[in-house]
Amino acid sequence: MNKLPLFFLLFCMLAVPACKDFDAIVETEDALATARADHKQGMEYDMARQMRLAELYYKKSYESFADPSTDWLCYADAGYRYAYLMMDRGATDDAMMVLTDILGKAEGEDAFPEGKKVALLALLGFLQLDLGLTEDARASYATAYRTQKAIQERDGERFNLFILDCNIFLANLDSEEYDEAHKWLQICEEEFRKYKKNGDADLIAEYEGQLALYRVLYLQAVGRNSEAASIYDAIPSSRIYDIPYNIEYATSYLMNAGRYAEAAEAFERLDKIFPPDYDTKSLDYIDSYIIPRYLAKRKAGKTAEALLIADDVAAVLDSAIIRQKHNSAAELAVIYQTHQREMALQEARGETRNHRLLLLAFLVIIITISGMLYRTHSYNKDLLSKNRSLYQQILQREKAEAEKREMLSSTSAGNPTQTQLLYQRICKLMEEDEIFTDPSANHETLARILGTNVTYIYDALRECAGITPADFINQHRLRYAANLLTCSEEPVGLIIEMSGITNRSTFNRLFREYYSMSPTEYRQAARTV
Repeated sequence: MNKLPLFFLLFCMLAVPACKDFDAIVETEDALATARADHKQGMEYDMARQMRLAELYYKKSYESFADPSTDWLCYADAGYRYAYLMMDRGATDDAMMVLTDILGKAEGEDAFPEGKKVALLALLGFLQLDLGLTEDARASYATAYRTQKAIQERDGERFNLFILDCNIFLANLDSEEYDEAHKWLQICEEEFRKYKKNGDADLIAEYEGQLALYRVLYLQAVGRNSEAASIYDAIPSSRIYDIPYNIEYATSYLMNAGRYAEAAEAFERLDKIFPPDYDTKSLDYIDSYIIPRYLAKRKAGKTAEALLIADDVAAVLDSAIIRQKHNSAAELAVIYQTHQREMALQEARGETRNHRLLLLAFLVIIITISGMLYRTHSYNKDLLSKNRSLYQQILQREKAEAEKREMLSSTSAGNPTQTQLLYQRICKLMEEDEIFTDPSANHETLARILGTNVTYIYDALRECAGITPADFINQHRLRYAANLLTCSEEPVGLIIEMSGITNRSTFNRLFREYYSMSPTEYRQAARTV
């Protein structure tokens, strides 16, 4: 390859970024301004209870941040609110992806607002509980607690830590994680005792009653009804009926305890503070707030009053349905119009950018083609040499890992614990029965075959191998596939099917992560060593 094409290639490589630098600066500033404006617009729709539009603009703001460090606070808040609204409409998986993405980018960033990190972790823990990921939820809550504890020790503000503890308690109680709920209730009570020493008198009066109601709800949930009733009856009425949130907790307890007359009275007190307005409420409001009042009065024997509520609801039900449909249609129309405007703007920007770079792009293509064959040959040669060296390292690593597994799974180890014994059985099952070749094999499969539960499987693999069941099974599949690639002539596609991973793209991704090369490169390197 002569020097002239190389000179032109170097010139083009330098010229293209130089032409794009100015555009990139302008686009970054425009994107930040747009992200902030979208966040503000989302909050306005949020306050107006137009949730579809609020979610749309929070999403737009969150996704506009190519570099979140330009405004961590706006980025984190938009992402948090976007995830919360997705959770509210049942898109739990999507909400978790947003939260984990933000927390991943925040890792190690000193400028990331700690208060937002606590909120993100608390919401993530709630979602993990909802999906049954109890251990993950505990880890998220523990990290949130440690972060808020550090803020409290630095700033001296104890109340926010107490509120976080209360939210974690309620989330675990709602998810029926009663042992964990009891632990956090004790933490709440301890933090509140510390807060009372120098805290606000009004907040202390409010939360003393609320903490007592928390304990009542916990005792009721675990079946200790007599203790719950004793504590509830001892709470001064002023600590319940003077505070709206406490009235709501009280009605929850009273309805579940079958004390309907008292529940009906509590609803009446709450309605004096927040009178229900049937003419402006949605179907969700009728279902969440009005129906419980009807049930309380009916079961308390106040049939006439219950019928009045039923008549009122029936009278506005049709209009509520029409109003909800109208509001949804109006929000969708705005969403459609916004989308159309954005598409037109993006198209115009794209045309301008394309015209500006067309000549240089054409020159780059011509120069690049002139050196493509040489570069390809050189690259393949270097790659093969690199893969040979890497393959030797892989063999050494596999040997060391095999020796470690042999030591951990050896039946001759003195005084093994129950966890180690279970790990030995897992290893034996994987090596002798090759259950990992079944695509459906997972932690539940291991637990079922070994006659234990998934928690013990998780504990054994974490303690003895520092790995999750999914990664443990996939590593066996990858080693099995690597052995077939080396020792057989079977096509790569068939080997993938035999390994137990049915999706080829997933297999290729996992294989490259584990061996730092593709299956085809691995086979070629193994056969040229």
